[in-house]
Amino acid sequence: AAARLNLTQSAVSGHLRRLEEQVGKPLLRRTTRSLEMTQDGERLLAYARAMLSLNRDALADLAQAPFHGRVR
Repeated sequence: AAARLNLTQSAVSGHLRRLEEQVGKPLLRRTTRSLEMTQDGERLLAYARAMLSLNRDALADLAQAPFHGRVR
């Protein structure tokens, strides 16, 4: 994730830690060898994807050129 976002690994960890503090629940289950999303993490991810989709739809709708002329 850090490489994809052009951030350091510690910056991504800090963002995730603050997000977990905001929601008041762990979003990832960490072990020494693996990392997996908790059920709450999966729920938040679904909301995040829906918000991004809505944002794309709103921008696409508002960016359309208005129609000029007469329809007969």
